[in-house]
Amino acid sequence: MKRKIFFSLVVTLIFSYWLSLSALTVRASDSCNHNCESNKSDQTIYQQCLRDKETCLKDKLNGIRSKKLTLTSEINLINGKISLQRIKIKQTLAEIDQLEAEIKTLSSQINNLNISLDRLTDMLLERVRARYKRSRFSPFVLMFDTTSLENFLLRQRYLEEASKQTAAIMQKAETQRILFDQQKQKKESIQQELESKKQKLERQRRQLANQRYGQQKLLTETRNSEAIYQRLLAQAQAQIAAFSSFVKSSGVGSIITANAFGSGEDGAYFSQRDARWGYQTIGNSSENILNVGCLLTSVAMVLKKNGIDTNPAIIAANPKYFSVNTAYMYFRNRFNPWFGKLNNYRISTSQIDHELNQGHYVIAGINYGRCKRNADHFVVLTKKIGNDYLMHDPLYGPDLKFSSHYSRVCKAEVFR
Repeated sequence: MKRKIFFSLVVTLIFSYWLSLSALTVRASDSCNHNCESNKSDQTIYQQCLRDKETCLKDKLNGIRSKKLTLTSEINLINGKISLQRIKIKQTLAEIDQLEAEIKTLSSQINNLNISLDRLTDMLLERVRARYKRSRFSPFVLMFDTTSLENFLLRQRYLEEASKQTAAIMQKAETQRILFDQQKQKKESIQQELESKKQKLERQRRQLANQRYGQQKLLTETRNSEAIYQRLLAQAQAQIAAFSSFVKSSGVGSIITANAFGSGEDGAYFSQRDARWGYQTIGNSSENILNVGCLLTSVAMVLKKNGIDTNPAIIAANPKYFSVNTAYMYFRNRFNPWFGKLNNYRISTSQIDHELNQGHYVIAGINYGRCKRNADHFVVLTKKIGNDYLMHDPLYGPDLKFSSHYSRVCKAEVFR
């Protein structure tokens, strides 16, 4: 009996040990801990390792996104994005190294081809000069100058052979010239690709910096409190949902060509539908300007009118303007991107005319039906005309009558 108990205990311990090893194996595979740096001497293997690691990290991120959105999962998601961005940067650096190596090789080949082409050109010129000298004497004169017919025939064979060699040198020189041109074109093409990769690297580094900033900002905003995070997240989601619903119901939520509506009479109009930035994501969120960018586009117009060189893309690219890594824009006194130049204030709707008379554009929030906490859409009021206003509408266009689309203002903000 004791032996049976002992044997059963041993089996249980072995099985538990096996399970723990399996769990460790799973955790190790989940960590995406590919040691790509050890393969850096072989660019092909190294880049494949980076691609495998990128795929692994993307799978992990998808797993995190499928879970309930909590402060912990959001931090994990940011960490995953940071890791993924680092891998993308390494991939771009590897591609840059490879392109620079190709350019170095091509430069050497082009230099050698150039030297070879110069030599062939010199030989060809020498042949041409020699042939020109020989061409000044006719075969009949040469025949009478020789002491025998045999010498004459030998000289003729020499001239024929010299002509063949000259033709061969010409052909080789032409081949070298074509190859030289091809290599130069290839080098120029690779140099253009290299410049493009360097610009891509710069963008990736900016994105990484934004992600790191977003992580720190999230912890600061929420004070590392799940309750505060959930409250801020609910506010953000409600506002973004209102914007998105308005665009869908408007029937005009499609991309237009760059600057299709023009810049307005004042040169300060922007459209959230513009192809230059419509599909650009906002801050560290997955939302884009086309669907939910009316407020940030309105802010861009007011700032532009006040002499600040900006546009919706510039504002959307900076995560510090948006709450808890969403596309919900900080507004009123919490949003002040250009300290010392402009401050923004909430004003009553009765103050709108006064502000416009002072030359201040007013950002107006509107709702279909009754006014609610979250505006459905934002426009810029530019001028009072009778009992109406002129507006820049991020969706419909510049210099439109307010009454052509809306009935009343629910919220009003102004920059001074």
